[in-house]
Amino acid sequence: AAIDKVGRLSDALSGWHVVLDPGHGGVDPGAIVPTVDGNGQRLFIVEDEYVYDVAVRAYVLFRLHGANVDITVLSPNHLFRQTVPPTQTFVHEQNEIFNHYGHNRSNRPSAWPMGNPDDLKTRVQIAREAFQEADASRTIFLSLHADITPNAPAAPLVLYYEGRRGRNRDNASRRFAQAMLPALGADAHTRGQSLGVLRNNPAGVKALVEVGNLFHVEDAWALRYEQLRHRNAEKVVRGVLDYAGGRRLARR
Repeated sequence: AAIDKVGRLSDALSGWHVVLDPGHGGVDPGAIVPTVDGNGQRLFIVEDEYVYDVAVRAYVLFRLHGANVDITVLSPNHLFRQTVPPTQTFVHEQNEIFNHYGHNRSNRPSAWPMGNPDDLKTRVQIAREAFQEADASRTIFLSLHADITPNAPAAPLVLYYEGRRGRNRDNASRRFAQAMLPALGADAHTRGQSLGVLRNNPAGVKALVEVGNLFHVEDAWALRYEQLRHRNAEKVVRGVLDYAGGRRLARR
């Protein structure tokens, strides 16, 4: 693979297995956010296209730090995307599919991501199969999103699994989420929530990361710029590196 020819940045994640889950995709665009460019012209941010770009960048970075990496959703024509000019809106092409041959074997539109509960189970199943031969204590599942939350700050949010009234809290994933915060920047915060993509997920630690809050203009603008999307990917990877490094120190 081309990535293997580049040479590693480090071996810090050697022995770790990461599954990246770009949110939404297929016929499900996720959040569609109207905003304006510097000239006041109207344009739109389509969540699934932008977080897929962040996920692809994170995939490469994780590999360069020695991790095994899988991704739950694939686009046939989307590698790194340059946004030139940044006023250009990513087209919602609706061509992403699940990274699972059995699921796609029917070759029907109904197999594409639709944004329903069965989709969440498919994402979990992809992770379960990816982790079959991995060291369970070194498995990480990251679902990447960029939602609209009016009453929350313009900052990343890391969600871990917690049932109603605090039941069945995933404390290992809570610690993982907290370990990621310094890398994600000022005002990054965590919260427990009963999320289908994290429920019954086999990963040793798992989280859903809202890389930005598209309610705020500055976060919507940031996703439009290739360099800032790459920085988002770097922050996510740095958070995982910090977590893995803390685990190593704790064992000494």
